[in-house]
Amino acid sequence: MRLYTLLKNMIDKLARASRKGMIYHTSGVLKAVYSQNITLCSLTDLPVGTYLVLGRVGASVGTSTILNANIAYDGESCEYVSGENSRGTMSSGGGTACWYIIKVKKKPGKVFLTSYGYYNGTYNLGGHLAAISLDGGSNS
Repeated sequence: MRLYTLLKNMIDKLARASRKGMIYHTSGVLKAVYSQNITLCSLTDLPVGTYLVLGRVGASVGTSTILNANIAYDGESCEYVSGENSRGTMSSGGGTACWYIIKVKKKPGKVFLTSYGYYNGTYNLGGHLAAISLDGGSNS
């Protein structure tokens, strides 16, 4: 049994080292809905560990109006460590970015990139969401 435990610990350490710095990425484009929050894209199967989560939302309309980027997470599987959402403008093209540090406590870790329909017109919101493993996580 001691040999099994020794080998298991070595394999776990190697697995964590190989996941450190691993990047999970997704993107999406959706039609904005006036006065509603929408999820542009999500990562729904993050392993246990700590992640730097980066989000970007972009859009273009012919007038000056607000645009925002928000990172949300499943409170059952994830815990907020630090971060900031943001707002910008989308006059003839614009974008804004946000970041969080999230700790995934149990699988599956779920994070979402959301935005809000501030403008009462027809336009699309595009988003990119990435999670970079900071510690390699665990096998649990």
